[in-house]
Amino acid sequence: MTNAQRLDQVEDELETVKLLLVSTARIVESNNQYLDEVTDRIDRNAQQINRNSQQIDNLIANQQASQERLDSFIFHSQRLLSNTAERVGRMEGNTEVLQEFSRNLARNYEAQRQEFQEWKITVNASLERIDRVLDYLIRSLPRDED
Repeated sequence: MTNAQRLDQVEDELETVKLLLVSTARIVESNNQYLDEVTDRIDRNAQQINRNSQQIDNLIANQQASQERLDSFIFHSQRLLSNTAERVGRMEGNTEVLQEFSRNLARNYEAQRQEFQEWKITVNASLERIDRVLDYLIRSLPRDED
């Protein structure tokens, strides 16, 4: 092979290398653009993750505040129910005492009514006797005749 042929072959190979380098440069450029797009997507995803993380933190804080309010509500509700149960128990006891008092009053009233009836009969009988005694006395008195 002559020098000219070798030179042509080297030039052909250099042209091939040049084409390969140009092609490789385009591929690298395309990959760099793709890498930039992927980096932008990663950055946007990271920002979205940060926003979502903040929202989650806010939701957790709101949930904790709601849980505290719910716990407070439950505590106060239980306290009120307990107080109400105690009051109901006292009222039931008071009601029983008042019922017993009412029964005693009814018994006393009935006893006093019966005593009054007996007293009334006795007084009426006494008044009748007094009336008869007065009639007897009035009839026994000498009469002045004018």
